[in-house]
Parts: sequence; C-alpha cells; structure tokens
Amino acid sequence: MCDVPREADVSAEAVEQPLPDVRVLVLSDLPLVADAVRTALRSQGLDAVGATIAPGPVSQGQAARMLQLGPTVLLVLADLAREPRLAAARTLIEDLHLPTVVLAATEEEALWGAVLESGASTVLSASVTLDEVVLVLRAVERGALLLAPDQRRSMIDTWHQAVRTRDEIGGRIGSLSPRELEVLRLLYRGETVPGIAEQLGVAVATVRSQVRSVLRKLGVNSQLGAVALYAQRGSTGGSTGGSTGGSTGTRPDGDPT
Repeated sequence: MCDVPREADVSAEAVEQPLPDVRVLVLSDLPLVADAVRTALRSQGLDAVGATIAPGPVSQGQAARMLQLGPTVLLVLADLAREPRLAAARTLIEDLHLPTVVLAATEEEALWGAVLESGASTVLSASVTLDEVVLVLRAVERGALLLAPDQRRSMIDTWHQAVRTRDEIGGRIGSLSPRELEVLRLLYRGETVPGIAEQLGVAVATVRSQVRSVLRKLGVNSQLGAVALYAQRGSTGGSTGGSTGGSTGTRPDGDPT
C-alpha cells in the first residue's frame, strides 16, 4: 500500500500565498529521502508535497488522496531493483496520470523501460544534480518530450525481453522437484555437494544424482551455470536474496564434486 504522509504539506502559509506554477508530488520508499528532496525542491522555488511508497497494492482511494494534494508533476524515487517497489511505483505512475520523472539508483535499462512503459515521462540517474532535476521537472510539466521515441521504445523493448527471459528461467526452475530445488538453493548459498549431503542426511552419491538432474532440467552444463541461472530469476526487479558466496563445488568439467 502507499501511505499519504502524516502532514499533507498544505500549510496555512501555503494556502495564503499563490501556488507556484509547478507543484511536485515526491514519492519515495524512504520517508527521510522524500523529506530531504521535498525540502531541496522548495529551496529552488518549487512547491512540493510528499508521500511514501510501500510494497503492496495501491488502492484507488490512496491514489485519489494524493491527487487531492494538487500536484502538477510527479517525482518518483524508488529502489526499482526490488520487485515490490518497482510494482508500487508502476501502479502509481499508471493511476495518477501525471507527467512523471523517475530518479533511479539503478542504471539497468530494463528497469528504466518498465517505468517508461507505465507512463513515466523520463528517467534520470541518481547522479544528476538538483538543478538538473528542477529543469527536467519544469520541462516535463510543460509537456516537453525529453526522450526520443526510438530511445524510449528501445528501453521498453529491453524490459519486455527481460520479462520473457525471467519467465523462461522461472519455467525451468519450476520443473525441479522440491528436493532438487532445495539442492539448487544450497548450491546458490555456496554449499558443496558433501556439505549438502551432510545437511540433508543423505549419501553424497544421492546429492550428485540430484545435481545432475538439476543441470539437465535447467539446460546447463555446470553447477556454476545452474547457480548463475538461479541468480537471474529476479533480474527484472526481484531480489535474489544475496550473493552466491563461497565455493560452488564445481570442477572444470562441471561434474558435481
């Protein structure tokens, strides 16, 4: 869900004075970040209000309450590499129907394409300056097209390809039996075949057989390949749950050790 901030940032002073030509709704999954960016934008002469993005579905009522704040442009600061945050950001962009700038920490083109597909006007790297953010906000609020159509389409196509790859990998992983999936997860954590056998209380030969079955079903030739494929399952915005770490227990020929 998405929570409207504690204060609606519509103070008595703001009501008494004419509103600036641009009112920015700052959305972030980190309240302190939203507050800091809102304050910075105000220092540049923009009116700014804020809200917090939280994982989960966003209701129409929550989106409507945000629109009651009277924004003319949306600035989204979200961890796009985390699937729940990406989904929440995309939903809000689609529901609010405002000119939208996304400030992204990730440089992954597929994730930029995801928010562009949802209707974002443009995406900026988090390395840009405050002055650049202000210029872009004013430009998109006026309807300026900052991305060439072919560049926009290329990023969206990259997103679509990433989704297809993720789904294809998910299908292969889904073909594993519960025990094979458990073995794969342990390999991903850096366990060796003997270590897995000890943890599961089975013979080393049994685990070797299960590893061979995993490799066959995943269509890879080594444990390294299996681990790499497993890590890719969340590459379009899902968390992989950590680094592989440790030894994968793979010999150069790829046979289970």
